[in-house]
Amino acid sequence: MPVAETSAPYAVLYIWREKRKDAPIHAIAASVFQDGSKVLEVAPIHCAGYRKRQIEKYVQKDVMGYLNARFGITFFADEIRLEPIECPIPGCPYVERFAASQEHLLEKVEATHG
Repeated sequence: MPVAETSAPYAVLYIWREKRKDAPIHAIAASVFQDGSKVLEVAPIHCAGYRKRQIEKYVQKDVMGYLNARFGITFFADEIRLEPIECPIPGCPYVERFAASQEHLLEKVEATHG
């Protein structure tokens, strides 16, 4: 009888930032997957006003420290960059500002083209 093997858990870091290399990090989050399912989600946080060292400390000490203690994870298997307009944090000022600018453009187009 075959025994079902379980896969080792792995972590993915999500980084919301514009594509250019010098763009500031807008927000970060992480997820842990095991056996093809998400087993933990570290809620996204906004990074506005954080210095690079503060972000590194949060990711390496706080997030990775917790993931290591709970799952034995010592590194992120992948880093996924997302655009700031995709930020999932409710009430995100960046997303709201983008949505407002899109509404304004739509109103202009409708006014121009009737």
